[in-house]
Amino acid sequence: MNRPLRIAQVAPPLERVPPERYGGTERVMFELIVELVGRGHDVTTFASGDSQVPGRHIPTVPMALRPADFKDDPMGYFLTTIQAVLDRETEFDLIHSHLEWSSLLLARATSTPVVATFHGRLDLPWSRELFAAPTLMDFCAVATRRSADHFPPNLTPFRRAGTKRPVFFLHPGLGEIGYVANLLPGIDPDVPVYGLSAIGYLAGETPLDTVEEMATAYIAAIRCVQPHGPYRLVGWCAGGNIAHEMVRQLLAAGDHVEFLAYLDAPSAGPVDPSWMATFLNRLPDQIPDELRAELAALDRVGDRRGMIVASQAAGMLPANLPLDTIERYLSVAYAVKVAKLAYTPPPIPVTLTHYLAIDRDPIWTMDGWEKVTDRVDYIEVAGDHMTMVEPPNAQTLAGLLSEAMDRASTASRAR
Repeated sequence: MNRPLRIAQVAPPLERVPPERYGGTERVMFELIVELVGRGHDVTTFASGDSQVPGRHIPTVPMALRPADFKDDPMGYFLTTIQAVLDRETEFDLIHSHLEWSSLLLARATSTPVVATFHGRLDLPWSRELFAAPTLMDFCAVATRRSADHFPPNLTPFRRAGTKRPVFFLHPGLGEIGYVANLLPGIDPDVPVYGLSAIGYLAGETPLDTVEEMATAYIAAIRCVQPHGPYRLVGWCAGGNIAHEMVRQLLAAGDHVEFLAYLDAPSAGPVDPSWMATFLNRLPDQIPDELRAELAALDRVGDRRGMIVASQAAGMLPANLPLDTIERYLSVAYAVKVAKLAYTPPPIPVTLTHYLAIDRDPIWTMDGWEKVTDRVDYIEVAGDHMTMVEPPNAQTLAGLLSEAMDRASTASRAR
């Protein structure tokens, strides 16, 4: 087939894609969708209405069920999700289902090829009988492999194609890079786009302790795509500090940085350095007073795993997510915060473009970067610290970034 594939990605209705404040099935789906769209495929995602994905999106429920505090049997919503896919099955060359055991029903009901990814356990009493059916054998095998590019795990290619220099986006304090997908549609289509997430999410990885270490690792990652400058770097929030240090190290190595931009990156502000603050930042804004008191008691004795178990029992964290996975996500966020607090940005001889949310919180100091750069161009954009990188504001911001990168490229060639 010499054309892009028409692919349906089918998500459970339980969490948005990408999920907020945790990993799991929908995080895997999101990364896959971004990669498929980046490779030029026509992707349609069946997911909750509050999901934010590139490509076409068909809502299956208005909002994800778990964050909406839905506690009944969700099977009816799984069936309506299957029905929505079947209503459009002829529009696809391939259906990729993430509905766990409901994928078997979908595969039998459609003539379109189905691939199923099982994100949970397969060693269950009914597994052998269900998988023995010949019509299911072709999609039971699940394999994962890295692409031939051998990119580091924390480097995500949102769009590989393009003849212009790539742009590399840096993660904020939580360590994740899902926001880049919101910006992608508005970025010049001839610019390859990559995102750098924090190191420490994968089993066996240890979060990096300092901004300097992060910058060194991320430079090694971007050199897998672009061995030499001029480079383009964009950092949101704490990602501004990391981008700053990357520029320092790149310049010290004799390389050139063509474009440096920060997205609402505070130079100073009140940050609670405690583990408790990091933990609460991963929970819903409103939690029961009883749980808050229990968490405080567990925090005082250093029982971090107990804090996770208590939050899962109260429905504040996904009960089906392994404890070690949640621990890794928390450890990453804590490590980034501590590293940022310990970092003092040194002077670098570059021009910085700083995009400021017009509705930003006044407790954060956004100026001050002019003390450690040659010049800062401040540009206000719609939204607050979070909504500036969400639709519809993200597309406008992305357009401004594209225009600024073009100007920087022209200036670089004129030197």
